Amino acid sequence: GDQDNKLSAGNDIIGGRPTVLWALALQGLSAARKQQLLDLTTDADLTATSGGVKPRRSAAAKIHRVRQFYQEAGVFEAAEQLVEKYRDKAEEIADAIEPEPFRELLYYLIESILEQPTHHQPTIVIPSSQLEMPIASPTP
Repeated sequence: GDQDNKLSAGNDIIGGRPTVLWALALQGLSAARKQQLLDLTTDADLTATSGGVKPRRSAAAKIHRVRQFYQEAGVFEAAEQLVEKYRDKAEEIADAIEPEPFRELLYYLIESILEQPTHHQPTIVIPSSQLEMPIASPTP
């Protein structure tokens, strides 16, 4: 989750959208685990009910399971290494840029975009299909 940008952790998983983290997990997992991960976002995770077809797992359960796979594959550490690699490369390029004000702008962008990770547990917010509106008291 990213409180500054109001992003919710796991929306990519729920929506079935591939990410760098997803690719790193597929690269780092055994064949059996990789298939289990893929099954979470395919029809393999559906079950027939009297009312139609529904997912076997809730969105929160899927996100929790995918996080376990990511941790098992070392995805978060690999992603941090990638960010650090590209930060170093960006700083190397910025070092050679003239004029000085442009170089300073590049350093600012590097710090803003490739900021140092803070180790925290994201707040997982599961989107719901219902909007909840507060009930306002009538004004006199």
